[in-house]
Amino acid sequence: MGTRIYCGVFSMKASNPVIMVQAYRLLVAEMYVRGWDYPLHLGVTEAGEGEDGRMKSAIGIGTLLQDGLGDTIRVSITEPPEEEIDPCRKLANLGMEASQISRMYPLPMKFIAHM
Repeated sequence: MGTRIYCGVFSMKASNPVIMVQAYRLLVAEMYVRGWDYPLHLGVTEAGEGEDGRMKSAIGIGTLLQDGLGDTIRVSITEPPEEEIDPCRKLANLGMEASQISRMYPLPMKFIAHM
């Protein structure tokens, strides 16, 4: 199989990690029924700052990665953007090979807006 090209990606938004996990699981169940195979972007919206934000992101994103779900992730914490990288790498360790983790880097907002 070659590389698949998609015109879109699904992303569910919730600041509560329990609701976020439930929403993604419902989405994936519906995608399965419809025979859809689209990438999923995982993130807890407005997770907060410091340990609270990291914990909320770890609970939400980590749970779904353990389920085998997710193609991209973003830890959205109320701190400088470069502070999001370390938690992302730690979460990615749950579902990626080391060779893939080394290629992770933050995307500029201008690029994300055009995805």
